[in-house]
Amino acid sequence: MIAPDKSWFDGFFERNSTEQKWIPLGSERNLIKEWNIVLSSDLKIRGFKEIISDDCFNHEGEIWFIGELD
Repeated sequence: MIAPDKSWFDGFFERNSTEQKWIPLGSERNLIKEWNIVLSSDLKIRGFKEIISDDCFNHEGEIWFIGELD
């Protein structure tokens, strides 16, 4: 994903509705080590447990972001 400017990105990680929740994964999870990824030191990684729920569809999984996340 490419954001057009920083203001568009503000609040992006805040998902807490009845239809969609993103719960931050704890520091015990490390996708870099699990997948043996080499990552530039200026990039950040954030993981979330994603819960999607509506009348016709339910899903729980993980979603990960790597990049300039600050």
